[in-house]
Parts: sequence; C-alpha cells; structure tokens
Amino acid sequence: MQTSKTWQSQYLPYMLSISSLLLGMTIKDLFFNSWSLFNTPNAEAIVSEAITKSQQNNSTLSHEQIDAILADGDACFNSDNVEEAVRKYKDILNKDHLYLMTIMRLAAASCRLDKYEQAEYFYRTAIAIQPNLISAYNKLGLVQEKLHKFDAALRTFTAASLLQPHSYESFFNLSRIYSELNQFDKAIEYAKKAIELQPDNVHTHLNLGHIYNKQGDTQAACIQYENAIKVEPTLANAHYNLGYTLRVQREPAKAIPHLLKALELQPYYPDAHIALAQSYWTFGNFKKAWEDYEWRWQQLGMDPKNLPVPLWDGSSLKDKKIFLYSEQGMGDTLQFIRYAKKIKEEHNAYIICKVQKPLATLLKLCPYLDKVLVGGENEETEIQAQAPLLNLPGILETTPETIPHSIPYLYADKELSALWKEKLSADKNVKVGLCWHVLPAHEVSKSPLSVRSIDLKILAPLADIPGITFYSLQKMDGEEQVLRLPEKFKVHTFGDDFDGSHGRFMDSAALIENLDLVISVDTSIIHLAGGLGKPVWTLLPYSPDCRWDLDDYTTPWYKNMRLFRQPAWKDWDSVVDRLKKELKTFVETKKKSSATV
Repeated sequence: MQTSKTWQSQYLPYMLSISSLLLGMTIKDLFFNSWSLFNTPNAEAIVSEAITKSQQNNSTLSHEQIDAILADGDACFNSDNVEEAVRKYKDILNKDHLYLMTIMRLAAASCRLDKYEQAEYFYRTAIAIQPNLISAYNKLGLVQEKLHKFDAALRTFTAASLLQPHSYESFFNLSRIYSELNQFDKAIEYAKKAIELQPDNVHTHLNLGHIYNKQGDTQAACIQYENAIKVEPTLANAHYNLGYTLRVQREPAKAIPHLLKALELQPYYPDAHIALAQSYWTFGNFKKAWEDYEWRWQQLGMDPKNLPVPLWDGSSLKDKKIFLYSEQGMGDTLQFIRYAKKIKEEHNAYIICKVQKPLATLLKLCPYLDKVLVGGENEETEIQAQAPLLNLPGILETTPETIPHSIPYLYADKELSALWKEKLSADKNVKVGLCWHVLPAHEVSKSPLSVRSIDLKILAPLADIPGITFYSLQKMDGEEQVLRLPEKFKVHTFGDDFDGSHGRFMDSAALIENLDLVISVDTSIIHLAGGLGKPVWTLLPYSPDCRWDLDDYTTPWYKNMRLFRQPAWKDWDSVVDRLKKELKTFVETKKKSSATV
C-alpha cells in the first residue's frame, strides 16, 4: 500500500519515536524518565523492580523454565485468578526483564483487571522492546480506545497499518475509531478495506452496517446486515441488527421475522425483545407489545419486584393500597399516570405513587393520587400490590380503542394559572407556546432518523402569519437559540425563575392553561399539554417513537393532539409548510370565534 507524503510526514515521527525507545531500554534512567509521562506508577514499578532484581541477580531463566512459569500463569489467567497470574509473570521479569511475551501477558492481565492505564504502559513497553510487533500496536490502540484517547488510538492503529499494509485488524479498528469520532467517510473507507481482506468475516459486515446506521443510511446498513447473515445465518446479532434497522426504516412488518429469528437463536436477548415490542406497538398489537416490553428490566438492569408484595394482576383493589412507580423519562410518567386515575375510578384504591422529583409538585395536584413520593422516600407499609406505570396498559389489557381518554388528568395550580392569566391579559393575539429541543443525553442512542430536536429558526416562517404571539416553553438545553432568531420571529421568554421557585413544570402548566395552542417536538411538554387538555401539535421525525405509529395525523393517546410528520429524513421544510397552512387556519378560526362572543 502506498502512502502519501502527507501521511508519511504525519506518522513517521510517531513511529521513529517508538523505535527510539528500544535504545532507551539499555539506559535505565533515560527509560523511566521517558515513560513517566504516562503516569502509570504500578506498571512502572513492576518493570523497575524487574530490572533492578535482574541486575542484582545477574541471572536469566532457561526457555524451559520460562515456558513452565508461563503455563502456570496462563492457567491462572484462564481460570480468572488474574492476580496469581500476575505474580507468576512478575517472577519471570525478576529474572529476565526483557522477556517480551511476559510483558504482553501483564498487559492482558491489566486489561482483565480494568487497569487500562497500566495496560497502556505495558503495551508501550512491548513496542519499545520490539517496534514491529503488530499485535502490540493493535492491543495498545484498543486500550487507548477504552481510555477515550481516540486521537492516540488513531495514531497507533495507523502506525500498525503502515508497518503491515495488509493488516485486517488495523483497518477494522481504524474504521471503528473514525466512526466513534463521527468521521464517517474515513470510517467507511477503512471498513471496506477490511472487507476486501476478509470478505467472509461476519464482523466486517456488521461493523460497516453499524457505521452506515450511525450515518443515517439505513438502506446501506441493511445490505451489510444481510451480507452478515449470508456469511453466518445462525448469528442472532445479525438478525437483530437487521430487524432493528428495518423498524427504524419504518418497515416493522419486515423487521418482525428477523427479530423473531434472533430470539429463536438466542431467547435471552433483551434488545431483540424490546425492538419486537416496539414493532408490535407500531401496529397497535398491544397485547404482544406489552409481553415483550417486560424485557426492559433486563435491558435497563433494574428489578421491578423490589418490594415484598406481588405485582398487581388486575384483580380488585377495593379497600387496598397499591404502590405505583415511574420509570425512564418524565414524558412517560406524564403519559401513563392516566392509568392511576382509571384505577381510582374503577377500584377506589388508595394510590401511592413514586415519581421523578421534578414532577412531584405537579402530580400532587392530581386528586386521584393519595400520596406522591420521590426518589429516596420510602413507600408506606401494608401495601397489597405494586406496579410500574408502564406495566399498567398491559395489566389492564389496553388496546388502541380502550386507551383511557378522561382528559384532563393533569392539573395546573389554580392560583398560578390566575397569575399567568393576569400576566398575559394585555396580549389579544392568538397565544402559541413553542418547545423545540430535547436533552441531548436522550438522543445519544437514537438513530439519526429518530432525532427529535430541531433548530428553533426552522419555525421562523410561522412568523409570517399575523395575529400570533409566540411564547417559549423550552427549559435547559436549547434556550439560547432564541437569541439567534431573525428579527421578525419574536419568541417571548420568562427568565431563569420560570419553573424555578414554584417547582419544575408548575409555571409551564399554568402558562399552557392560558395559551391557545402548544407546538412542540416529542418531549415531556407534549404530554403535559395533552394531559391538561390543551390543543397540542407534535412535530415528529421521519422515524418516530413507536407510540405514534407511522401514518396517521391523530393519535388515540390524546384526542386534543395533532401529529406533524417528516415525510423524509431531514425534511422539516415540508413539515413547516403544512404547519404554516394549518396555523393560519387555526388563527382565522380563533378570530371568528372571538368575534361572535
């Protein structure tokens, strides 16, 4: 493989610096001064002690002795007695400090013990002993990746690829690191090089599929997952990734057979169960969806049965106490708390509910909740049943036709609502609340086709409609976007104390009560507005959350909600065009209604 002058000038100094360390091995002080930069005192102490003892003892081991000790150490290592393996490996170093394979084993043992800084030092030492040892470079790069030293890992893997131009492992690892850095063109280039070298290696196709998925090219990802299945038809992971990607690609009917195949091959596969549940949910097959969704506890690493009482099975709760608790996002809590109201109406049970702390003040206003707790507070004793909120639809055998529609089921504080009514009294326009951003942490694991946040300036064409005042419902991330809007697009904000001194969501709920309409991306605000019974228009990405199905512009979850869907990935222009048209009609209808009063 030929390299450009640019690449040679970039990586040659790095390789020369590695090679120069071999000379430093003969000069003890110079050696340790150079390696002290890596701040790995435990590894340095091991090698330093080995050199000192070997110089004092002036003895080395025979090959037979080394092989015997290595065999004992390897046996300990393979039986997970890693500390004993380290002691045996060190015994070799104490006699012969330049024995390369012992250094490599100590590095592997450090990795097994999650001591990656120490492992990095050992692998660098191995390279200093033998600068052309490709395996040490590749293992060093993996350790640097574990340490999130991605730039260093790139240099290491590139050095390995230059030393061995047909190194599959180097190309494979380079593709992964470039993907981690979101440099997808480079990632794809090296992934394809790896496939050229090992076309029958299933991991090469899976890796390229993952890169395409991160890039948002789901069609190309599916081709690679199909290639992986051709190479290894019984690999559950390949079927899962194809099924997952087809679901993201809005093809749940094609996804389901592959997800079922993944579970046939590997029944204990929480991710496949969840993807299957989401596919069924999209179709409105709630019964099967709720069954597979029970696997979320294994996926989340949580145990819902953490109380010495049974999970509620739907039986009578008359004169009994039930403990409900939230899970996952605050939007989920606001959506599914409606089932607590249904339980109160049908069973007249005493309901204790533990919710996320930011929701506690708001949910204490719900008359059907007898007691609201937050994390860290203990539930009352003598409860007879428990249930996570997201279990309730399954327990009550909910279908799209039987979703509880008793709205409102969320309530704003009356005094606070009156205060906001007074604040907005001078505004005679149609009042529209906007929310445009989701916490970035909630988007990290999503496909690019499912990312919900938008840039607020995308909605600027709505300002062309006369007679509207826009108010911000955005909190935390994304608020600063108001400062970058075109002059004609004015969005009113309320300062840091909004939802501050009165409690999270309290000002939001009271403000929403005094608005005519809420327009928001898919975040907790839409569930708040929906539960309050206010008109809410939800902006959905091309591949939406499964609760919104795929095609309709209404939803059985909220009769007061309309859905505005992306017709294609990245196409928010079409959404805004429809939004502008519908909003103009909404304003005209409001004005006519006001004129007749």
